[in-house]
Amino acid sequence: MVDTVTLTFAVQPTDVAANQIITPPVVVLATEAGTSTPVPNVVITLTTLNNNGTPALLSGTLTGTTDATGTVTFADLSQSKTGAYLLVASASVNGRPAIAVPTVNSTRFNVRP
Repeated sequence: MVDTVTLTFAVQPTDVAANQIITPPVVVLATEAGTSTPVPNVVITLTTLNNNGTPALLSGTLTGTTDATGTVTFADLSQSKTGAYLLVASASVNGRPAIAVPTVNSTRFNVRP
């Protein structure tokens, strides 16, 4: 029985030009805490914070559900304003609200003109 799910940015965001899609696509992995066992059916939502920790507008498909491999690929993310950002992944497990899923931050990435 899974009590806690760990989220990891399996593919981190990379520097990108404003209004361009981040490549390679960002991938988030959900595993059973303390193991490498993937957890399917985890609904993951991405938000973004600027360098000052203020929420910022992120475009693209921001919510996805993990597949059997425990991953979600966010293939169309973009940021319209230049600056330094990080992504924040938060999640819940479908039909299992008692399972804890702590948020996780990506590494910082830059959006250039």
